[in-house]
Amino acid sequence: MRILKIFTIIFTVLSILFLINTSSAAADGVIVPLQETSLYSGGNAAGIYVGIDGDLFIVDRQDELWMIDPETGNYRDWWGIGGVELMDIIQTQSNMVWWTISDTVFGNLNLETNAVQSWDLAYYFDNPLNLGSLSYQDGYLWLAPYYAPYDGILRFNLSTYDLCLYQSPIYASDLIIFDGMLWMTNWQNDSLMRMDPETGRLAKFATGGDIHTIDSNLKTDGTQLLWTEDVLNGQIVSLDPDSHTMTAFDLPDGEQPRNLALRGGKVWYTNANGSFGRLDPNTAGKESSIVAEQVVKTSMTPECITLDGPFTSIASREPDGTFSWLDINSTKTGRLTGILSYNLPEGSAPFGITGTLDHIWLTDPGRQKLIRMPMSEQEAFIIVIKEVINDDGGIALPDDFNLLLNGQPVTSGETIAVDPGTYTVTETLLPGYTFEGFSGDCDEKGELTVAAAESKTCTITNDDQSAGDYAIYLPLILK
Repeated sequence: MRILKIFTIIFTVLSILFLINTSSAAADGVIVPLQETSLYSGGNAAGIYVGIDGDLFIVDRQDELWMIDPETGNYRDWWGIGGVELMDIIQTQSNMVWWTISDTVFGNLNLETNAVQSWDLAYYFDNPLNLGSLSYQDGYLWLAPYYAPYDGILRFNLSTYDLCLYQSPIYASDLIIFDGMLWMTNWQNDSLMRMDPETGRLAKFATGGDIHTIDSNLKTDGTQLLWTEDVLNGQIVSLDPDSHTMTAFDLPDGEQPRNLALRGGKVWYTNANGSFGRLDPNTAGKESSIVAEQVVKTSMTPECITLDGPFTSIASREPDGTFSWLDINSTKTGRLTGILSYNLPEGSAPFGITGTLDHIWLTDPGRQKLIRMPMSEQEAFIIVIKEVINDDGGIALPDDFNLLLNGQPVTSGETIAVDPGTYTVTETLLPGYTFEGFSGDCDEKGELTVAAAESKTCTITNDDQSAGDYAIYLPLILK
């Protein structure tokens, strides 16, 4: 019996040591390769965006704008655009970028001629106004000041120079257009706000959080609105505009999200603590609630004026060049379920973030760097293909079938970026068709496994039924 007890104690100690070693190994994380290049010292690289032609644009707060070919690393660089702190840009044509500065001036930059046109709203408004975010749709530029307690949202007609003011105290951290509506994060009352540009109806949804003054980032994935908030608690929040369901995703302790990038159903974000991360909304811890829509104004009739012709100037150009990339490493850790954290070198202060097909891109004003992470070493790819055999009069098309990858809807032929692992393809069968089976990389159950940087295809086939395969039987009634 004593021998058995001694053996039990030894086994228990060994088990504890094994668990400690295993936990330590898990905490060490996984080494992920990154690349970085230096931007001009003395700058303050902020937002990074993908333009309409696939180029990258970096907004440097020191009145500087970079335009980068993500494939080649070739770049162009302009400075002396607005005169003071450059806040936001939007590309409206291949050769045209509109911008705001932190003062009362906005304008455009011709990327081919370096010509600048600008308007100073101080000539038209007596009250304080500090421009920040802007958006564009159908020939109109929308400007949302981050500080304009006596003014409001501005609409500028690019053709006629008409400027219309929807007067309301808005302190907008960010502004986007989604489904024909203007959506804004309002840092003054910590709310998400929506304005109908046709009627001027203004409503707000109280977030219950703490929205950043000028650093809150608002995005949409086509169905949800997502933004960063909670300086102290560190959360990424989403709102379903149809159901008014607001969901707050908790981040690891010490993380304070700044900017977002949406890619393949995941949310990438930069952190004020010098790291960046990735959140999976399907598995991350969250808390949801229904929030009430509070009507601020039932309608607004804008006050419109026509601005004078623009002030013109020429932006300065640095010599064109090509970036040289230095290999660095990051440690990836999974501190919470559904969330991956990536560290960066000491002194980093990542801010802007965006994604292309091949990379996640970050600006790091802390060290004045541009960083990219190759996604080929992080993701796998799955293509689900629907084949429909219509040899018996059927007319259904591949898109008529509801295809699912691990329960999530997908489109036939679409390349889906996924985490490495095992996945299951299913479908909702249409009446009049039979399931013929899986082929390609799927097994007979529709399962397939993909590794990092691997791409696999699963084909699911259906055949229409002949008239003899099904019939409608009516009862025979004899009189």
